[in-house]
Amino acid sequence: MYTHRQLELPPGWVDCPCFGSPPSVSGRVLNVIPSKVPLSYDYAQLIPRGKMYTLRDALAMLEKQNMNVGMVLDLTNSSRYYNFASEVPNAEQRGMFYRKVPCRGRGQTPPPAAVNQAVWEIFTFLEYFPQRYVLVHCTHGFNRTGFIITCALTRLFESSVERSIKNFAEGRPPGIYKDAYVEELFRYHHERRSKSKIPTPPVPTWKSHDGRDDDEDAGEDTVSENMPSSEGSLRSHDKIFEIGEQILPEEADFILQTVSKVILPERPDIKFPGSQPVSLDRQNLARIWGNRYWVTWKADGTRYMMLIERRGCYLIDRAANVARVQMRFPTASKPTNPSVRPFYPVGRPHHLTLLDGEMVVDHDKESNTYTRRFLVYDMMAVCDRALVTEPFVNRYSQIETLLIQPRKAEMQYIAEPHCTLKPGQVLKPGQTRPLKYETYPLEYQYRNEPFSIRRKEFHPLHQAQKLITKLIPQLCHEADGLILQPADDCYKALTTQELLKWKFSHLNSVDFKLRCVTNAQGELVENQLLLMERSSGRRGGHYENHQQTHYRAVEGVGVHFPEDMKPMLLHDRIIECTWSNELNMWSFLRVREDKTEPNAAHVYAKVVDSIRDNIGEEELLSYLVKCFLLGDAYEADRRHVPPGQMPAMPEDAPTMEPEAENEENGVPGSSSWEAQNDDEDHEHAASYQGLDPVDKSWGDDVGEGQGQGHKPETTTEVSNDPLTREGGMYSQSDRSVEGRRDPAIRQRGSAGQQPAGRSDWRRGPEASNYRKGFLTGSEAHRVPRAPYDPMEPDSRIFDMGTMPLSPVWVFHHEEGLDGPVRDIAALVAEEQAMISCRDGAKCVSSPGPSRADESGHQEGQDADLRAKRPRIHDSSVAHSAPPSLHNKISFPTLPTDPFYFADEPK
Repeated sequence: MYTHRQLELPPGWVDCPCFGSPPSVSGRVLNVIPSKVPLSYDYAQLIPRGKMYTLRDALAMLEKQNMNVGMVLDLTNSSRYYNFASEVPNAEQRGMFYRKVPCRGRGQTPPPAAVNQAVWEIFTFLEYFPQRYVLVHCTHGFNRTGFIITCALTRLFESSVERSIKNFAEGRPPGIYKDAYVEELFRYHHERRSKSKIPTPPVPTWKSHDGRDDDEDAGEDTVSENMPSSEGSLRSHDKIFEIGEQILPEEADFILQTVSKVILPERPDIKFPGSQPVSLDRQNLARIWGNRYWVTWKADGTRYMMLIERRGCYLIDRAANVARVQMRFPTASKPTNPSVRPFYPVGRPHHLTLLDGEMVVDHDKESNTYTRRFLVYDMMAVCDRALVTEPFVNRYSQIETLLIQPRKAEMQYIAEPHCTLKPGQVLKPGQTRPLKYETYPLEYQYRNEPFSIRRKEFHPLHQAQKLITKLIPQLCHEADGLILQPADDCYKALTTQELLKWKFSHLNSVDFKLRCVTNAQGELVENQLLLMERSSGRRGGHYENHQQTHYRAVEGVGVHFPEDMKPMLLHDRIIECTWSNELNMWSFLRVREDKTEPNAAHVYAKVVDSIRDNIGEEELLSYLVKCFLLGDAYEADRRHVPPGQMPAMPEDAPTMEPEAENEENGVPGSSSWEAQNDDEDHEHAASYQGLDPVDKSWGDDVGEGQGQGHKPETTTEVSNDPLTREGGMYSQSDRSVEGRRDPAIRQRGSAGQQPAGRSDWRRGPEASNYRKGFLTGSEAHRVPRAPYDPMEPDSRIFDMGTMPLSPVWVFHHEEGLDGPVRDIAALVAEEQAMISCRDGAKCVSSPGPSRADESGHQEGQDADLRAKRPRIHDSSVAHSAPPSLHNKISFPTLPTDPFYFADEPK
């Protein structure tokens, strides 16, 4: 309890209205109540009779108005006003929660990190308790509270800033009355403010006139500064928190789990499941001949995935860091009657769209300006529709039509909203040109976004020479080689043997972890280059991340640093190095700020093999042209070459046959070096001479620094089955340890027998008898299964079914196949309807669209497949909410209400 001398009333608190009403947008109410700070009875001597307002009073008054408060969100920067535990004893047992998001006030607007935390708390609570209310208060419940509630309206209801400010003011008049807060709201959301529409309200009559700031908290506590905004250096692309804003760990986990459910639903431990290319060498070069490839330049940027949600856009780097960026991605508008003027050029913003790309910084040397740009080269989901099983060419085309073009259409309408006058048409005095659409454009300033968006261009294989000789020299950012993308393949997670990268010989690099070894006097003795070594990570049916990652040091080779660099400053950091033939050692290139783990051993071996093979530029281009002209897989691309532009056959087209290993001239760590014993028990950061060609293949499916592999030791024999190929999905030689030791079997695309799975199947519309999908738990008894093999990423993916994601039904799990049996009743306590699955197993259904029309007739096959298509917001994603509140979040489909994120027609 504070003494009378310590207590001080906030200025103007006595006459300030207690609370307002929840704001609404287009008839939808956000269950958030703005309020001034309740005070404890310790302040009773300072408050006139009848003016007391405690937390208990607030809850009782709101309950009389049928508003049951379930959470209190405290935005004050002081803990002296009241004690929640004392005001509400046994709060959590009574279903009451308290969250503190301190905001300084004193004219300082809430920083992005505080806004992200507050909106996340509101979102998670209302998702689980949609009928209850959140009491939000600062000192007086106008400026800081209005700022947070306005941001919540823009994110959760996709409302414009202008409309959100008006809606807040209607429930809490006069609304936000400090002009700096209003200006910051428009600036943060990249919208242009019209002061004629959003004027600064007059100062309330109850406001103190003694010169003190009414937002100043009495007895402010010292709190840690919130994270800065996303205004980072424009020259940086590898520091994610210089580009975006930090979010809560719970929200970051939610985003990572959502991404995992799209790409790799059976491996939730993989935090970055994005596709990873392998280095091009003479062993995998034959893939280009037998499969259709497209080519693009390899930008020397930073890899990110982007999840676009209604609450914002989220960048995910390879170290599983998640940052929020404030950007806008409208969907394409639906076709309308040509005789009727359209309502707006675009539709509602994207929700649950997943992109893959790389961030670069373009430098215009003439103007000496820098532009940060995100190059999108793949799209795995769009508007809650999974694309991972579609061919790359389909995914690639939808990037432009569904993502880029709507942004351009809205930009054009914002720049010129009025129609062009017809020849001879003259406007009357005072008359203005009519609008192109029914609604005025949203005054959104795309140029103020933290970076621009472009689709990275891919070209048919014969354009590789133009990429190297013409395009790459003209790029405004660094490029270090080519990417060869299978055109007909679905999106494949983690290390992808079919996805190839070729680097210029002087830029072929490896990411090491530098370990500086010192003596007792602190003097540098040795620089160790560490690679990541993975061991089995499966425990009790679930994959878990090990708290300690084990490394192995490359012996017999050093690293060269520039003279002005001190290696000790880079201890335990990830450094990128290239091989120097002159020095016969690795040479430091740069620090990898976007990575926390080095390359894995098998990745290092592939790069070393690529360096040893030394496929030169002319040799590669000649082979690519030969593949394009003679390969059957490129017939479709050849038909689109304009007359007179077909490339000529190279005079000396190489055959590119794999060469014998040269053990004398190998690079340290290559497959030609002497292997160690597989059973050797390595210490942490143990050193070794070279890499075992078997060791480097374990865990090929696991991304660098992500998860652990499982080394199978058993052989599964299967009988003939019509679902399998060549008499069995897994053969004895495929799954035996001896078979995997054979390089001809281990190397996919070689002349030997290939591992089973989806990786060597031809994907695309011309593939016969191929149906893409995942095996569900209820179907597991149908198909023989082999132990999970980390060397074969697709060992759990089969050619049956039509579901690219976990199905919308929650199946009864089978022990040992999909992990331990879950408590189904606990996951779906609110859904009691029981139906029968198509295989006869009982399952519990979430509410979803009917597969038959009202008359009872079955829809067409295409409509039936669409009805079966799973959605990203299925029950499997729903259980990734913060454990502090609940175990399940559902994603209800918002009603198709009127267009509400632009102004009303004038």
